[in-house]
Amino acid sequence: MHWPTGIFIGLLTAITAAAGTFTESFDSDPAGRGWRTFGDTSLFGWNPTAQNLQVTWNSSRPNSYFYRPLGVTVTRTNDFSFTFDLRLNDLALGVTPGKTETFQIAAGFLNFAAATNVNFIRGTGTDSPHIVEWDYFPDSGFGATISPSVVSSNGNFYTSFSFPLELTPGDLFRVTLAYSAATQTLRTTMTQNGQPFGPINDVVLDGNFSDFRADTVAITSYSDAGQPAQFAGSVLAHATVDNLVVVVPDPLGVPPTILSQPVSQTVTAGGSVTFSVGAAGTAPLTYQWRRENVDLFGATAATLTLTNVQPIQAGSYTVVISNVAGFTNSAAALLVVDTVPLPPTVTGRFVGGTWRVQFTAEARVVYRLQRSVSFPIWADVSSVTTTGAGSQELADLNPPADRAFYRVEAQRP
Repeated sequence: MHWPTGIFIGLLTAITAAAGTFTESFDSDPAGRGWRTFGDTSLFGWNPTAQNLQVTWNSSRPNSYFYRPLGVTVTRTNDFSFTFDLRLNDLALGVTPGKTETFQIAAGFLNFAAATNVNFIRGTGTDSPHIVEWDYFPDSGFGATISPSVVSSNGNFYTSFSFPLELTPGDLFRVTLAYSAATQTLRTTMTQNGQPFGPINDVVLDGNFSDFRADTVAITSYSDAGQPAQFAGSVLAHATVDNLVVVVPDPLGVPPTILSQPVSQTVTAGGSVTFSVGAAGTAPLTYQWRRENVDLFGATAATLTLTNVQPIQAGSYTVVISNVAGFTNSAAALLVVDTVPLPPTVTGRFVGGTWRVQFTAEARVVYRLQRSVSFPIWADVSSVTTTGAGSQELADLNPPADRAFYRVEAQRP
């Protein structure tokens, strides 16, 4: 596989034969399998050529996540694990003025509601509840450090520090976090270019640790805001990661199934159109409509209504439906937007006692020759519905003896 510059993270997405296991190889757009971004979306991007995820860890930006719900909530009473490949391209510290110390790049499990709260501050260590994650702190004078961490619901912070363990750019690292409920231990193992890397100290929970409740797997780019000034650090990193595997307990409930698919439609520009989908499964069901494989902001209901539709909105529409047990994708519905036909340039003449008009027509338009002898009343005298563009002729076979006014009306059928 070609490794372009930037951070590439391979995350799991398709549910495999083993229930509760997710894998992601990025051979197609992960958004179609339930992956989403929060925060600065420019930090994460799927590369369809290399079939992996480009990631930037930039602590000068707000807390940002490339994430997918697990479909189940894991606690200290569950066994679960998280594996991914990482190939760093570059790392820089001190990118935020006044924050010259080290800061982490991270990936792991989090509680989405907690992690998206404005008061979630990773830099203090204790203001980031419900996380189980792998952290790497580049060297700022004390040695590069691998520091797996667990933070409880009430801010109990348990971690280990293993150093010096430097992630050299260009090398391929495989990282595995595995939590055992029986031993209350978070164990981290790594390889470097296929050879053992470490060892890395375990994180062991004790009776003073309360609990955590994680419901999301994520690649996390944390903000460096809120740190104590004397220890403040910052980081900017680019790398590649692939082949993520997440194993969690079997989700409870019935995954969503589609009962009625959205239907393709044609609408005239300026008009309105509604797509709808029918689905069943364990409640609550969540919906995310997409156009040409891109999420539509705020389109999170079973119906999608578009008003004042313009030609730029034409294309393929789908919806991702998810719940605690899984997700499914709808079939694509095609939206065709017809433009209002341009008024034709008309020439007219008498031929053998009939009034005939000639004009250049557009495809799929109804043209009507209309006559008036007393404005504003107009009457149809002949019409044609075109199937293709080209020259057309309409005629008034019984024109009045004295005088009349004529016009051609154009309308989409």
